[in-house]
Amino acid sequence: GRRLCPGQTLPLFFTAKEPSRVTGLENSKAMCVLAGSDHSASLTDAGEVYVWGSNKHGQLANEAAFLPVPQKIEAHCFQNEKVTAIWSGWTHLVAQTDTELHSGRCGDEFLELWSQEALQVDSASR
Repeated sequence: GRRLCPGQTLPLFFTAKEPSRVTGLENSKAMCVLAGSDHSASLTDAGEVYVWGSNKHGQLANEAAFLPVPQKIEAHCFQNEKVTAIWSGWTHLVAQTDTELHSGRCGDEFLELWSQEALQVDSASR
């Protein structure tokens, strides 16, 4: 974070040595919080996804290389559907809506979509 934000003061939750409140999420109710290698995400009860941390691999659906405070992933990235679940890997993020799984970047319109039908066909063929 410090290398990507030279001259900026990072929020306390990035540098604290013990658990601390993540600022920027005060007006939302987190249903799920997760972390990858250098990024974190929160799914709210309204089906919104907030992300922060390193975006080195484009996993945070944002053009910035680093997000020092939580940013909402815009609904159009999920075809305007409510997100029902999220998962994180080391350098990626996956979001599920009622009809699709989403992974990848949104800022440059590279957001992979897998329909539930395609996933069912794929798993049935194994």
